[in-house]
Amino acid sequence: MSNRDCRTTANWGQRLTFFSIITALVCTIGVFQNCSKKGSNNSGSNTPLGGYAPKNFKSEGFGFGDRAPASVQFLRSSHRVVASGLSDLDGDSLITGTFEAGGDKDVAVVRVGRDGLIQSAHTVGGDGQEEIRAQALAAGGRLLAVGNVRQNSAQGGFSRDGLVVVGDGSGLSMKSLSAGVVTGLSAITSDNGTFVAGFTSDSPRGDIKSPLIAQLDDNQNVAWSRRLKGVESGEFLAITDSGDQVVAVGYSNRSNFGRVSALIARFAKDGEFLSATEMSLGDTTQALAVAGTDDGGLVIGGSVTASGNERGFIAKISADNRLQWARLAQEESRIQSVKSAGGDIVAVGSGTLANGNRNVVAIRLATNGVPKSQSILGGELSSFFSGQALAIGADGQARVAFNSTAAGGSYNPLGLARLGSASDDCGLISSSDSRLLGSNAKVAAFSANATRGGLHAVAQDARSADMNLSSEDQCF
Repeated sequence: MSNRDCRTTANWGQRLTFFSIITALVCTIGVFQNCSKKGSNNSGSNTPLGGYAPKNFKSEGFGFGDRAPASVQFLRSSHRVVASGLSDLDGDSLITGTFEAGGDKDVAVVRVGRDGLIQSAHTVGGDGQEEIRAQALAAGGRLLAVGNVRQNSAQGGFSRDGLVVVGDGSGLSMKSLSAGVVTGLSAITSDNGTFVAGFTSDSPRGDIKSPLIAQLDDNQNVAWSRRLKGVESGEFLAITDSGDQVVAVGYSNRSNFGRVSALIARFAKDGEFLSATEMSLGDTTQALAVAGTDDGGLVIGGSVTASGNERGFIAKISADNRLQWARLAQEESRIQSVKSAGGDIVAVGSGTLANGNRNVVAIRLATNGVPKSQSILGGELSSFFSGQALAIGADGQARVAFNSTAAGGSYNPLGLARLGSASDDCGLISSSDSRLLGSNAKVAAFSANATRGGLHAVAQDARSADMNLSSEDQCF
């Protein structure tokens, strides 16, 4: 982290007004009250210089389901911010990601009001390189974000550990979590207890991985952890709460199908291993996202790769691990986040347009797998989706945080799309005629077990600073 030092006392339940942001230093008001560093405001009066800024774009008449057209807001910092987590907090959008500046990586935390005004924008980090992969909100609106940290080791060389960042009324704090030579965290759920998932490896290269799952207590200490045994190498990439179980998904290269396959593992909430299942859509298959459904089943999103071509898939699995349906995209893409929304399923990921531009894809399906609508976000900019930055509000409305870049990389805005917004039609969004076709996926249980994970947590010094962030296009 660069030489910045602000001690934070974040109160995620407290909203800042637009007036308070432009009339006082962010480090001395609102969500960060006891900082020693003076900083710029986040209201847009100190807009970063240079780069290409988009004009307002009209949508092409696309409605999300039977709702009004969506809107997109661009947020720009003086450095690159990659959004990886998004939660609804009392109607506001709470975003976490990775702030990249001068070869350094810190954690970015941004709150945008339901009116589109920036409430706060800060970075937090220690002496290492911190990256965020996913986030969740616990009781009382407490922020929990997970990822990875790489830092110099006292024994020489460097360490690669998992990372947990916590934001609440007492401030921002960080802990590293290690269960082996290399540990990484990719997913978190905090609906009924906090559970995290990722991998650990006893190889310095981190190339032979054991899928890892753990429960954290209210102080982010490890209540229990488990390594999944019976796979040659694998990793958990997403996790969900499913009644009295917690389900983690990812990939395994120990396969009934002779290739890398999607991995589905069920655990009781006390850590007891219940079952392990593999799923294949015919080629290298990875599960990147999972959500529980009202009938006790699962919706899984991910990708299938063959001959260098990656295509996204969405599948429905019953409570007893039977395949109910699967849909496969025809264009190059991957599905990275899925959520239940108003009786439907919302899936978001990245894809590639015919002109070669990367784009963000949002799909709404009925629970029987029939697509209702598809959209492309950030079309004229090259845009991509990272982590699990999809949230469903109390009204069932979906929000997506994504990342964009212009040609030459001189403009790297953070995009925030509100799908189904009733606002005026000025978002950068278009409909898609891409088809989702049925697929013959195979599902098979395999013999596995879980051993103690050996995961432990260590508190890390955390320094915070305000982040210069402006709104390029408020269209809420």
